[in-house]
Amino acid sequence: MGIFTRISRRWSAQCCALAFAVGAGIGSAQTPAAAPMGGSAAAVRVGSARQGRLIAKKTCAAYHGLGGNAPSARIPKLAGQNPAYLYRQLRAFRTGARRSPVMAAIVASLSDRDMADAASYFALQRRRPDPSRGAGRSAAAERIFFMGIAGRVPACAGCHQSPAGRGAPRGMRGMMGGGMMGGGMMGRGMMGRRGMGPATTGPVPILPGQHAPYLIGQLNRFADGRRASPVMGPIAANMDASERTAVAAYLSATSP
Repeated sequence: MGIFTRISRRWSAQCCALAFAVGAGIGSAQTPAAAPMGGSAAAVRVGSARQGRLIAKKTCAAYHGLGGNAPSARIPKLAGQNPAYLYRQLRAFRTGARRSPVMAAIVASLSDRDMADAASYFALQRRRPDPSRGAGRSAAAERIFFMGIAGRVPACAGCHQSPAGRGAPRGMRGMMGGGMMGGGMMGRGMMGRRGMGPATTGPVPILPGQHAPYLIGQLNRFADGRRASPVMGPIAANMDASERTAVAAYLSATSP
C-alpha cells in the first residue's frame, strides 16, 4: 500500500468521525480558544482577548508584531490564527514537545491562562497577505492545495482552511476539488475557520497569508523529522523542494 493510500485512508476515517462529532455539538466553542482537546492538561482554555493584548505587547510584539503580522518573513504571523492551534503550540514549546530554545525561554513564564488569552487576542487580528510571486507558480500550487499530487500527496484542503472566498477552481471539482474536500464540507477546512484536523493531530493552522519563507522552513522540518508529525511528516517528505516553495508562495499571497 502506497503512502498516499495510507494517509488518505487515515484522513477519511478520522475526518468523518470528527465531522459526526461536530454535528453532535463538540464544535460549539463559546469563545475562540474554548474547544477541549484530549485530557484536562491539554484542554484549550477560554481566553480573554483584552488580557491577551497586554501579554502580546509585553511578550510577543518584539518578534511577531503587536498586530500579529511579523515583520520578519522567517517568523510566523500570529494574526488570524486558529486560537486552539496557537494555544496548543505555545504549550508544546513550554513542554519541549516542539523544540525552540527561543520560544521555550519566552513561554516559560506564561501560565496556561496567559497562553489562552494571547491566542484569543491574536485570533481576532487581521492577517495581511504577502505580495504575489507569479500566476504560473500560483496555478500549479493551487492545484496541489485542492487536488494534491497523484500517488504522492493528498490535498491540503482536506484539513486546512481554503483561502478566503475560494472554493476549488473549475476542473478541480472531484472528490478532493469542489466536492466533499474542496468546495463542500472541507472547502474552508473541515470545521471552517476554527478547524480541527485528523484526530491524531488536533487543531490545524490557518495557512493563507502566512510568510512563505516560514512555511517553507516548517515543511522542510516536517520532511526531515526535525518537527515530528505522523501526518505532515510523510506528506512533506513526498513533496520536492520546488513543490514546497510553490505551495508556500501561493498560500502567502492569499487572504485567510
